[in-house]
Formats: sequence, structure tokens, C-alpha cells
Amino acid sequence: MPNYLSWNVYHGTIGGVTPVQRIVQIVTVGMLNNVDVICLQECPQTILDGAIGPFGTPGPASPVVLALNAGAAGWAAFYSLRQAWSENNPNNPNSSVTADGYLIFYRNATFAGNGAFGYYQPNAFVDLIGNYLRPPVRLQLNLAVGGVVTVMNWHANTGAPQVASAIAALNALLGNANGQPNLTVVLGDFNYGGPLNNLFAGLAPPFKNWDDWFVNITSPTGAPVSAGLDHILTSQPSVEILAAVLTFKSDAYHYPLAVSV
Repeated sequence: MPNYLSWNVYHGTIGGVTPVQRIVQIVTVGMLNNVDVICLQECPQTILDGAIGPFGTPGPASPVVLALNAGAAGWAAFYSLRQAWSENNPNNPNSSVTADGYLIFYRNATFAGNGAFGYYQPNAFVDLIGNYLRPPVRLQLNLAVGGVVTVMNWHANTGAPQVASAIAALNALLGNANGQPNLTVVLGDFNYGGPLNNLFAGLAPPFKNWDDWFVNITSPTGAPVSAGLDHILTSQPSVEILAAVLTFKSDAYHYPLAVSV
């Protein structure tokens, strides 16, 4: 059962710790704990490779690769790295624009390379007044033992109307999990706290037959504080893992989240 991890690393420096340092941290955690896929959101474009186009493999001189080489010994033997330059919808006008992209790491022992990599149906992600919302990016991973896993990495828009519109679009496109031709895992910052079943009051719960994981945030005494904004959806039954390890955060309520499926 491969393991999948998601984290919004946040694009700013927090307490003297930079985004690239947090990326090195989570990759090190992934290697130590046999995580097969790591999906990261809010990766500043300043640390990515602007020369490779919107989707591809960052070059050896890109800041993120230099930092990984210096801080996560053996990472390149363990993981392959793919970059999506922009979280934004390629269409205009966009509801909101960031200067961030995505990073996806996949374990070389588990996956024999990848297939198609690009935006997931960007024309379908539109708000109520016609502005385009941020779509996920989709990467097809080829299992070494045979078969395909579809991985999506997503940073949804902020703001109540846009969040609801974006999640509604994703729900409509994904449909019933039982209809997926292969295992599909959607990881990211959905900008919605708690179970997605609560999103559309009075309507049928979204994401039928999908497992929906998120972080329950507690105080040092164990009292409930909030529900994390980050989610992992799986089209097949999954279990949360590494909860005792992933106790750190980037900003606000962005804790790493991992599942096995």
C-alpha cells in the first residue's frame, strides 16, 4: 500500500525558517518513513526552475534542487521530482493569482516513471461571475508492479464563494469514486476546514464513496482547536498514517497529512 503525503509549505519565512528549508524537512521525513508520494503547495516560483515551461523536472541549478542536494542526502536516489510552475488557471480572467507553484516527489522504487502531467480540466473551474478558479494539476504515475495511479495536487482558491465553486467543480468532475478507472488521490489545501460533507447544506454530500482525510488540530492538552484546511481524497479505502510524526506546521493550520492506500 503506497503512502501519500500532502503539505502546504507556505511561501513565506516563519521564525527564520524558509519555504525551501521546510521542503528539505518534509522530504527528509518522507525518506525516513517510506512515503511514496509527496505533494507540496505554495512553493514560491523563486525557488523553482523557470526555464522548463509550466510542467517538468527542475534542473540541477534550480534553488530547490541545490537545497535538496545540500540538505537531504540521497534524496535524488529515493525520489523523482516534478514541478508545476504555476498554481493559477491558465485561462483569464482569474479570480486570484499567486506567485507559487507545486512540487511532486515520487518514490523511484514504487513508480516506474510518470505519464501525462498538466492541469486537470481548467475550463471547468469557474466562479459564479465567470472568473476562472485554480484547478488541480494531475500526474499519472506508473506503478513498478504494473498499473497506474492518478495523483492530483491542488491549492484551492480562498474566500467562501470561490472555495465553494471550486470544490463543487471538483466534485462534479470526479464523480463517484467507484467510477474511477484506477486509484485516484487528490491532495492539497482545499481551504475548507473539516469534512467536505458539511460544505453544501441541504444538498447531497459531495465526493460520493471517496475517503476524505483532514487534520484535527488540538491544543497541548488535547482539546479540539480547529479542523485543518488540508485534505486528501482517495477513490479507494485508505487509512491515516504518521500522525505521531507530522506534528509540525508551516503557517496557521497547515499541518502535513499522510495516508496509506
